[in-house]
Amino acid sequence: MSFETYSRRVVEYRIVVGETLAEIEEAYADATGEVHMMPEYGLGFWRCKLRYQTQEELLEVAREYKRRNLPTDLIVIDFFHWLKRGEWMLDLTYWLDPGESFSYSMY
Repeated sequence: MSFETYSRRVVEYRIVVGETLAEIEEAYADATGEVHMMPEYGLGFWRCKLRYQTQEELLEVAREYKRRNLPTDLIVIDFFHWLKRGEWMLDLTYWLDPGESFSYSMY
């Protein structure tokens, strides 16, 4: 086996070995850190769409899931709701009462 790079002069490699997959995973976790268990709310069904245009659109999706008795653990409001890319602020023109969206109970 060989590894080559043409863009760097120095490259570091770490080789992880073990007799079993479990041993390899343990050695990798020792080197990189262990992954914590995801919170319970994140283990169920996630609903995601590239963009919800408005708060009302998102709430209507949540209401429809509730009407159909479809359990939903998380609805992702993706990045196109920002005023500017990289800002973690909802555009209050379209999200009049963000607290309502975030506190809406599916159950």
